Amino acid sequence: MLGISFDESPSKGGPYGPYRQSERRDIYETYYKELIDNGKAYYAFDTSEELEGARENLPNFSYNFETRNDMKNSLTLKPEEVDRLLEENDDWVVRIKYPDKPINIEVDDVIRGKVNVNSNTLDDKVFGRKKMNFQLIT
Repeated sequence: MLGISFDESPSKGGPYGPYRQSERRDIYETYYKELIDNGKAYYAFDTSEELEGARENLPNFSYNFETRNDMKNSLTLKPEEVDRLLEENDDWVVRIKYPDKPINIEVDDVIRGKVNVNSNTLDDKVFGRKKMNFQLIT
């Protein structure tokens, strides 16, 4: 295509595989469990309907430090309930946990240089999930 020769790829192989995200789930699981254990992330069990209801009640709904305590997640549920949901439910996500009190986050961006973001403008993004529900839209 562009004349770029890859050192490694799914078809070529190499020491850093697997290369497809779907094949790296076990690797990701190790790290998100570490983040959860260190209080930097949490499990969320909210259904699509529950999230939609929250969006209807709060037009500018954001799953963050202000709303997470009203949602169904491992921060609000008893440990035994979390364990049960992890065992029985195959549709949960892992969310990054930004601090409860807003802080300035400074990132050194390769293109823009130093960038400052206040954590109160960020929502707790999903970065891991148990079940992949993709829907083809035609």
